[in-house]
Amino acid sequence: MSESIPQITISVPGRWHAFDLAKGLEAAGALHRLITIYPKSFTRKWDIPDSKVRTLPFLIYIQRVAQRYLPNRLSKYVNVLVLRFFSYFAACVMGTPEVVHAWSGSSSSIFKKAKSRGILCILERSSSHIREQYSILSQEASILGIPFDADWTEAFKAEEDGYRDAARIFVPSLFVYSSMIKRGILEDKLFLNGFGADLSVFKPAHDCQHKGLRVICAGSKSYRKGLRYLIQAFKDAQIDGSTLTLVGGGCEQIEHLIVDAESIKNHPRVPQNQLVDFYQGSDLFVHPSIEEGQSMVQLQALACGLPLVCTRNTGGEDLLRALSKKPLRLDKNIEQYPAGFVVDAKDADALAYCMKHLDEQPELLASMKEAARRMRDRPFSWMDYALRNLAEYERLLAKRSKEG
Repeated sequence: MSESIPQITISVPGRWHAFDLAKGLEAAGALHRLITIYPKSFTRKWDIPDSKVRTLPFLIYIQRVAQRYLPNRLSKYVNVLVLRFFSYFAACVMGTPEVVHAWSGSSSSIFKKAKSRGILCILERSSSHIREQYSILSQEASILGIPFDADWTEAFKAEEDGYRDAARIFVPSLFVYSSMIKRGILEDKLFLNGFGADLSVFKPAHDCQHKGLRVICAGSKSYRKGLRYLIQAFKDAQIDGSTLTLVGGGCEQIEHLIVDAESIKNHPRVPQNQLVDFYQGSDLFVHPSIEEGQSMVQLQALACGLPLVCTRNTGGEDLLRALSKKPLRLDKNIEQYPAGFVVDAKDADALAYCMKHLDEQPELLASMKEAARRMRDRPFSWMDYALRNLAEYERLLAKRSKEG
């Protein structure tokens, strides 16, 4: 292993995209350690050597039991304790890297120890600024009459301590980037790097003749995902022979919206190798979330050759801009890109317009499908994502060395 390659410790109290990053860094000879609450039997699926994994798997079971059996407020308190303990554990086992890359909300102890040793501290924030996230979600919950825990004091402190202590905050999309600037984070403290997709799994299928527009949306079925706007838009579009397929865990918050809709197909969460079949049997991916960092199902759908209709709050805009940064501007504040459309969050009319527009113009749908396939030629894989991170670690270390 070349001594010029910096060694990175990743600290994540879960999985998210951290394991994909760790796999890429390991392949590049840059992974020092991966600290997580998942067992080693799980991290092996990403080809991460056991010798580089530090884990407390009982923490994940504490979280799951609390979420399932305790009232929301008590469950949230248990989660706070788990994150604190995890950060303390991570500080004890981080090893001797040049860089610590920690997930937001659980960075306090490991950053404190890393900074005392002169180790570069990087924070991963995959959603909008914590206060922007709170504002968006609390407003939507209020509109829907959904119970919402208004006390985010501990979350605010844990997150904002990390924002302050990090040398850089890595964010995945323009939406997150803008939310940070809006809430007072300096631009030179941010690094924008979009996620990747497993291109060996998610591939286009051959087009076949069929009637109607086949729309799909994948992801958890919570109010955060904006599914009520998509369902309303699909009904309003009234496209003959069309279907809307929803794939993902949860259903309680939207079940009443789809009970009488025969053209809406509701599926539970499925493994990734089965999810690709749903993509390949569809024409269009619509992602109506009201708050996301960069939802990875969008990358998967594009990798399968599906055009994307997404809100500005999903990170999908960044993906569509990869082929053209100059969109065609339509009514309803809609932006048209070669591989899809971007609309405002919570705008069912705009979503309906996009679906109907593509159904009425099959040549445009075909063109967008071809553009989506071309996305595979972009630096779109998880390895590309990891290498962009690695280049930024190296740049920051060189800058710090130069400054003395």
